[in-house]
Amino acid sequence: MVALVALVMPALGPPAAAAQDSVDWGDLDHTGLIDLGAVDDDTPMTFLFGLAADRAGRNAFALAVNSPRNPSYGEHLPLAEVVEHFGAPASVSDAVLGVLRSAGHEGELDPTRTYVEASMTAAEAETLFSVEWRAYAYPESSQWEGAILAMPTTTPTLPEAMQGNVERVHGAVLQLLVDEDDDDDGDDDDGGGSEVESLGAPGVAASTSPVAGGTPVVTGTPSGCAAGSGIVGSGYHFGLTPSQVLAAYGVDDLHSMGLRGQGQKVAIVDETRMDPGWLETFKECFGISGATPVTQHVVGDPDSSAADETILDASVMTAVAPALERLDIYVVGSEESDQTEDDSLDLMRMFEVPLDAVLAGAPAPDVVSASFGLCEAAPTFWNRRSAIVGITEDILAASAAAGIAWVVSTGDSGASGCQANFVTPDYEVKARSVEYPGSSAWVTAVGGTNLTLDAENDIASSGVWNDTEYPSPFGSLPYGGTGGVSELVTRPSWQDSVSSVAGGARAVPDVSLFADRFPGYAIFGPGGWEAVGGTSAAAPLFAGILALLGQQAEVSGQPGIGFASPLLYELGTTGSDALMDITLGDNDVHDIGCCAATVGYDLASGWGSVRAATLASELAAPTVSLGATRSFSGDTVTLSATVDAPGGTVLTYDWDLDSDGVADEVTTTPELTAAWVAGRTVSVTANTSLGRSGSASTHMAGGSPATPAPITIAG
Repeated sequence: MVALVALVMPALGPPAAAAQDSVDWGDLDHTGLIDLGAVDDDTPMTFLFGLAADRAGRNAFALAVNSPRNPSYGEHLPLAEVVEHFGAPASVSDAVLGVLRSAGHEGELDPTRTYVEASMTAAEAETLFSVEWRAYAYPESSQWEGAILAMPTTTPTLPEAMQGNVERVHGAVLQLLVDEDDDDDGDDDDGGGSEVESLGAPGVAASTSPVAGGTPVVTGTPSGCAAGSGIVGSGYHFGLTPSQVLAAYGVDDLHSMGLRGQGQKVAIVDETRMDPGWLETFKECFGISGATPVTQHVVGDPDSSAADETILDASVMTAVAPALERLDIYVVGSEESDQTEDDSLDLMRMFEVPLDAVLAGAPAPDVVSASFGLCEAAPTFWNRRSAIVGITEDILAASAAAGIAWVVSTGDSGASGCQANFVTPDYEVKARSVEYPGSSAWVTAVGGTNLTLDAENDIASSGVWNDTEYPSPFGSLPYGGTGGVSELVTRPSWQDSVSSVAGGARAVPDVSLFADRFPGYAIFGPGGWEAVGGTSAAAPLFAGILALLGQQAEVSGQPGIGFASPLLYELGTTGSDALMDITLGDNDVHDIGCCAATVGYDLASGWGSVRAATLASELAAPTVSLGATRSFSGDTVTLSATVDAPGGTVLTYDWDLDSDGVADEVTTTPELTAAWVAGRTVSVTANTSLGRSGSASTHMAGGSPATPAPITIAG
């Protein structure tokens, strides 16, 4: 605990004050835009005031407790303590709230003490910030033609009492809606995965041979009820069944070991309600008995017209980890206005809701799965590089410090992450772009692969998901796993090992699992039995695997998995067998020149897919034995440790020479010479590069050695 306290204590002082000229307002440059005149005085505006806090201390702590080579690995704090140590002090939030109250606005401090929120009209904002807001349109020459933004004419000025207490502001730029029916911004989902499509009618007969590792129809041996295991469209068989997916990734081996998620808590964030009866039909068909029931929490007024995304997430999670202690789905409705739209704010709220629940007394989830995102290149989504990204990063970093693992899908439009976010021909955005928050520095980003299974449902081949590679008619859908480099997030230190690929930016994905819409996953939803796909399925699949690994860690006394990406990059860098390298195919859905699978890490599949059973084996505790050889003189003893580490390498040996539970010596070699003390018990703990540890002890028995008898030489 010494290293942990050293990390926490510096955060207890007040944060450094933010200067007025250092406040992040986003991109306020009007160059090239068409001035349409002043905005209406009654235009609704919502501002988030990002508060001054010890971000550097929190980030350092979060990185340390989630890095398997760090001595503090696994020493997470409860979320409430993270907020107490690293959130904005009361003096900061009180100052900001006081300014708003004096101006007649009701500000609200968020539970993570990251920001203060306040809503007001444009006229009130102009008074508060001493600047005019006008409407600006993108010209016809722009790919964003038709988008209109409300922007201040110059950089706003914070009221004096906010200066030094506010470091970033979201809301200075927002999208204006001229007509609700002309809203072309698409959905705030992962680019197609949450618009899950039925993979029904492919049309005419076509080849069903493997292409770049994948086969567009069911391979292997499905099992389950006739309706769920026999989904057919135009003569083709679609929809891999749970038993097939679990066998492919070795999850069934974990189930046979008794790892079914017991004691673990998982949350899913979504935007639509699901009918619990759909999940019951799914479980009955595939023989999933005694599964943990889903608890839905409805926040706001979510859409109930479609729920394919929610039932997909719940079905995959239930199949992978059926015996969870809790499975909570947070259904979060967006806030709509007939004058403005703020997709990024709606997205941030979705990712914040589970943490708000924890701070209100709900049990903290071990893993959160999310299948939503917005393409980074769209200025309408991110309000010209709004501070909302920094605010969301703060929230996700607090999660990591508390040991909550976020797993986020990367998207479903290949290297052109914007394409599926826009649903009208006016936006043919085929430039390179990834999606945030899949590109966050504090989440594990899951991309997509295809699959071909053998008769035992083992993986015969697998490549990058890219449906355009299949022959017609299977290749008619422009979908594939999104990957590339971020425009909004710099490369985190745990990605330094792939800097030659990532450059200075956050690269995605981290890993990739089955997501191909051909043949898709078999689920039962609002349309009955259907085969669906997308990285929306790959994310809960990996999140469920993390829950099983978390259970194993808990029962064996090892550190919890927590934020998993640093561990994955440790495994990838050392060439672990737990990662199956994907070297076939690419995610260049729209022919933009990126990105192909290669040996090792790449921007199409990350480190590849996970072999769950192998990973569980490598994360098991090392077996340690300790021997003691007493010196001839009797004054010293040589302690020798022998370690069998199933994964990783031994980094250090902690020697406890007086049985007080505290290391007296730390070495990088398995031997230590110590003083002989009769009757004393000594122990050693071996620590590996995967954050695993094992211990052994021995007893110094007997007294001082007898004096050797004299030797008499006769004759």
